[in-house]
Amino acid sequence: MMEKIIKFEVDGLYNRFDYTINLSSGDESGLAILAAPNGYGKTTILKMIDSFAKGDFIIFFKEHYKAVRFFITNGVQIEIIKKKKEDGDYSLIVSDGKNTSEFDDPLGDNGFVHTVNLFEKYIPYLRRIGPKRWRDDRAGDIINFQQALSRYKSHPALRKVWRKKEGWIEKVISSITIFTISTNRLSRDDDNSVNEESDSQLMVKSIAGNIKDKIRGAIRDQFEEGRKKETNFPARIMNALATKNYPDKESVLMSIKKLQELEEDYSRLGLIPNTETTSQFNTHIQGQSANGAGLLVLKTYLDDVIEKFSLLDDLAKKLDIFSSSINSLLSFKSIKTTIDEGFVVEITDGEDMPVELESLSSGEQHLLVLIGKLVFETTDECMVLIDEPEISFHPEWQEAFISILTKIRKMNGFDVVLATHSPILIGDDYWDYVVELAEQYVKPDEIKFSNVDSL
Repeated sequence: MMEKIIKFEVDGLYNRFDYTINLSSGDESGLAILAAPNGYGKTTILKMIDSFAKGDFIIFFKEHYKAVRFFITNGVQIEIIKKKKEDGDYSLIVSDGKNTSEFDDPLGDNGFVHTVNLFEKYIPYLRRIGPKRWRDDRAGDIINFQQALSRYKSHPALRKVWRKKEGWIEKVISSITIFTISTNRLSRDDDNSVNEESDSQLMVKSIAGNIKDKIRGAIRDQFEEGRKKETNFPARIMNALATKNYPDKESVLMSIKKLQELEEDYSRLGLIPNTETTSQFNTHIQGQSANGAGLLVLKTYLDDVIEKFSLLDDLAKKLDIFSSSINSLLSFKSIKTTIDEGFVVEITDGEDMPVELESLSSGEQHLLVLIGKLVFETTDECMVLIDEPEISFHPEWQEAFISILTKIRKMNGFDVVLATHSPILIGDDYWDYVVELAEQYVKPDEIKFSNVDSL
């Protein structure tokens, strides 16, 4: 069973803030909204949660704080304390109350030398070209030490150093799934995209490609299921004819109607071609095939096709909520999902004219990427972190976003924590889910006068 982080605490963030944040707030669990002016640490909090769940502790060395605590649904509480050592470097003390591990700073002097030696020994495609600069021959770019460490933290040589004393931590974080959508969401940041054409690094194109792959994969699964049905179709027909348990005409007509509805929906979503193959059945059923044996064969065939189409149900729901959500917000344009492109954008004035994805506005790309990731890349029991979903959104889009998010969340079953500056996005309906960080900040002079009043 997967676990979730239900509460986060941090002491002394930026040597200023002490926060306690319930990540499931309001009457409906599964939604929390972090709101505060700039500089209160919303993005840093999301990064800490994301990094902890991925076992990437670098951020806990980089940021200024005293301690952070993660409260897990299974009752486990993990505390991370940042400790300054006598040599000036920092270490992390990580504890769950039973187990304790201490880690040296890979960005400090001692950790730096050791990690560079690992780079040179085990990652030959990282060529050092300066004191803290490397050329990554595999990706074709130049990166600094922190970027190299972050990019290759999962390399076996580095993992061996980082994980050699934290098997108990691995057990905790392996039970947590976090999916993060950062503010920098319009371009791909994976290593394999570096040498590609610049427009192919657009995340909106990656989303379209992902949808295309999902459609083709679902159709492939449907085809395989169809082949299994076809191999034993004659035997099933012969066995059914022997029993003489023939269906009535009404039940066959109901199956035809259901199949026609599925064909209409699935062809609209780009899952199948619009061939209208079932339209002929209404005519045939009135003719010679309207006898018992003919009805049985037709009913068996129809049920097989309906069962085969059931393999497309989950994807069809995702495609429908994706396209309907986008189309409810776009002006003068619409999208439709296709097997060849994943989705296409068309101008709706007059003739349906296709629009190149790279020519879409920043707001339109943000909308497609944000909704696309939420619909197609999130999973049940994960926690989704969204930083500033309102970026490039018109106020009308901001007002509609959480309502759309809620529909997607209920379909995919994830919890969500979002950080925002926008009261428009929160609207009138979602203030019960807001954690206002500014309300938890106590100014030094307020602490001083509070102490005086208590005397």
